[in-house]
Amino acid sequence: MAYKVFISYSTKDRELIEDIAEFLPLKGITPYIAEWDVTPGKNLPRKVVSQIRNSDCVVAILTKGGKRSEWVNQEIGCALGLDKLVIPFVEKGVRVKGFLEARECIRFDPSDPESLPSALEQLTDYLDELHLEKQAGQRRGMWILGGLVLLSILFPGNGKEG
Repeated sequence: MAYKVFISYSTKDRELIEDIAEFLPLKGITPYIAEWDVTPGKNLPRKVVSQIRNSDCVVAILTKGGKRSEWVNQEIGCALGLDKLVIPFVEKGVRVKGFLEARECIRFDPSDPESLPSALEQLTDYLDELHLEKQAGQRRGMWILGGLVLLSILFPGNGKEG
């Protein structure tokens, strides 16, 4: 099963988003980028909330150019309200504030040519770990369910006492 990641970003960071969207599928991770999912007439806030709800986590892209995006701030608030893991992906020089202030970040420096690929690798490796943990949990759940079915076959009860 795919690991779904909602990418919260400012449209000013389009090039960075394309880089991220290119890296994630290599690890079996499905990025959701609202700008690429245009459905004319659909209520955009409802669509965004639904996609956040159906995601495994949210990656919040925080850059100098996009840090004041109202959409990013609202998407982060929505994700936290839905108890989703939010991973801040932060440009050097951007101060993380509010509810994300106490979270560990993945940082990158656009002036350093090695920084972005390294940060993207760190992000994809971490998301891959989360994906593998999710798969292992699903397998455990299937084994438990299978065990319960087997027990009900071996020890059928009619639900009546005594």
